[in-house]
Amino acid sequence: MKDWLKGDSLRNGFLFRVACDEGESWLMSDIIGFSKWLSIDQSLIPIPISKDKKKPEYIELNFSFKPSLYLMQKLATCSTNVSLRERLIPKAYAKKGPEYNSTLLPFIRDIWNVEEAALNSYSLRKAVERIQRFSI
Repeated sequence: MKDWLKGDSLRNGFLFRVACDEGESWLMSDIIGFSKWLSIDQSLIPIPISKDKKKPEYIELNFSFKPSLYLMQKLATCSTNVSLRERLIPKAYAKKGPEYNSTLLPFIRDIWNVEEAALNSYSLRKAVERIQRFSI
């Protein structure tokens, strides 16, 4: 952090948290909500596991590769919702679908259950706890 700030000091009230892998992992951690929204079978979303035998509570979804790619290549392609597929799956030579970010926003705003997601993501649970302590 100090390298990024180039000599500036951290301000009081500054809070910095990093999602495990990518933000999409936190979204998909609401397995029930995300699978319903995307119109896929919930068994397609990786199960949460701990990769640290000494700290079994450190669970995250077990993606075989980058969560955003997993979403586009493994989940969106199975969606029965044609509109979501067209907006999330990249066209030729694109890295993301033509409306990838804007398509995720309604899920985040209206459907995502952060409490449910936090049960499946240690990093999200810790971020939520930190924000709650911070805002008191």
